[in-house]
Amino acid sequence: MKLITLMLAVNDHRNGMPDGLCRAASLSDPELLSLESPHIGRHLRFAAGPDWLHLGRHRAWPHYGEIPWPGNWCWNAYRMDPGDCAGLLNFLVAKGYTRTVASDPVLSALDAGRELTAGDLCASAGDGR
Repeated sequence: MKLITLMLAVNDHRNGMPDGLCRAASLSDPELLSLESPHIGRHLRFAAGPDWLHLGRHRAWPHYGEIPWPGNWCWNAYRMDPGDCAGLLNFLVAKGYTRTVASDPVLSALDAGRELTAGDLCASAGDGR
């Protein structure tokens, strides 16, 4: 199974410990897709288990591994199936998270107002799938 890496800003900037909020998301590399919450001080609730991520009140997605602090201690990375990752990113966009960076075909999909697919994410990552 092809997995992609989704980074989430879910740790307190003062101590690097999870604080139950999701401030931003970045797909594998900041040039592919970065989303930020438009709400200052108001972010979606976040929790992670050994094989699941929970955002908001009722939404959960599977993951296949966690990498704490990739780059700096505000972020954790999660290995995900591209379809599940697309679903999570679509959920963030629907909740008002705005893109700060995006590349084609992710940019084209968001500009057209359509939901992201696994194919969009894999093509952006150079997989061509």
